[in-house]
Amino acid sequence: MKNLVSAPKKHLDYLGRKIAIHYLLTLKPKAFQNFLAGLPRIDGPALVVGSAPNPTPPQAVDSSWFKISINASQFVLDKFDLGHPDLTLFQPKIKFEDETREAYWKVLAGKKTGHLIFSINSRNDGQIEAFLTSKGYRTGKISYSNEHHKNAVVRDVLGTSVIGTSRSDRSISNGVYAAILALKLGADKVVMSGFSMERGWSHSDDVKQGRKHQVMDTWACKLMVEQGLPVYTSEQNFSKLTGTPLWKPLSHGVRRMG
Repeated sequence: MKNLVSAPKKHLDYLGRKIAIHYLLTLKPKAFQNFLAGLPRIDGPALVVGSAPNPTPPQAVDSSWFKISINASQFVLDKFDLGHPDLTLFQPKIKFEDETREAYWKVLAGKKTGHLIFSINSRNDGQIEAFLTSKGYRTGKISYSNEHHKNAVVRDVLGTSVIGTSRSDRSISNGVYAAILALKLGADKVVMSGFSMERGWSHSDDVKQGRKHQVMDTWACKLMVEQGLPVYTSEQNFSKLTGTPLWKPLSHGVRRMG
């Protein structure tokens, strides 16, 4: 009985999100453009780092690339010796006091980013400045976002609303979203490193939280491939599962450094 009751709620929620996307892109385009205008422009290639275990360093990518991290994936940039990120996306639950977030802040405390996007929803209070100060985390600028901004960017770039009704596949992950956002902000190519469908995190051997968003992420990646968008990955298994082409710098006019 419970499932029968919850099913209509899921579909109503799905419909509401579809309407919100249409509202932002068609009825309130100025609000959508104002959100984008507050974000940094990207002039050249971008590297997006995820937090999957055993990230593969991308060849011929150096610190001059625009770098985007998600939550604690800044740790991957440290491993690659590429400096701090230019843009970071923080999930709504970043201030939660639990095992997952504790693992985040073991590697993030005292770090910095050029620009932070903090995602707001009903599970947080919409405030981040004092919390960042308490962690010694520095940022040049903070932008505030919600799932409707995210879904609208995806719809605008891919031409399709990539959302679902499942709790674990409600939308794409912030990692795949970051790659799509990089294109919207002007990147001429995007390389994704530290992405997989496997459990665990690069920054913690103790926390083995499972991956979500697999269905939506695969769908979004396949749409990018179908449209010939310049998005690549350094992760072989992720490439096989999603169709995202492997990054081969010599094939894209990028010479090795050194």
